[in-house]
Amino acid sequence: MKDGKNITAKMNFTLVTCDMQFIGPKGDTLSLSEPETVDSIYLQGSVFFYIFKKGYFQIPNDSLSPVRLAVFRKTSYEPVKIGAMGVPSHSTAIDNFATISDDRANTKELILNVDIYVSNQSSYYFLEKKYADIVAASKSSLLRIFKNNQDQIEEYIKANKINFSKEADLLKALQFCNTSSIPKS
Repeated sequence: MKDGKNITAKMNFTLVTCDMQFIGPKGDTLSLSEPETVDSIYLQGSVFFYIFKKGYFQIPNDSLSPVRLAVFRKTSYEPVKIGAMGVPSHSTAIDNFATISDDRANTKELILNVDIYVSNQSSYYFLEKKYADIVAASKSSLLRIFKNNQDQIEEYIKANKINFSKEADLLKALQFCNTSSIPKS
């Protein structure tokens, strides 16, 4: 907790709403009512932290490295009405709305007699200090963070074909930068 207290509880990060929940003593899942009071949540080797009005970020396989990767996940829902012959149609008018809300007062519209395509998007960030300095993961931001060794890093990125949209590649690049004899600027 941000007040210095530690609490132990069974936790779950649900990808349906991209929300952290704790599992109560009766096995029910409950969302945190004030996630901004939580400093961090350790869950199966990862650390989660909350940024107000944005959501939860995950630091996969937490380490004490100077620069770490943070992942932000967002779920989107696209209703697709069932058209003639039971075939989904993206162009048919949609009606009969109902709603579902998460703990941050985000409302999702549900539509009867439709398919719902659910997709998860992940955004990647570099984190320099404890949740304070967070920048979008890109080649330019990595070079700016490790500006004293730009040539060596550029050579590594090119040789290893680092894709800044893939978590595994970003973790590999950060491991190189954090563990090599590259001094951080």
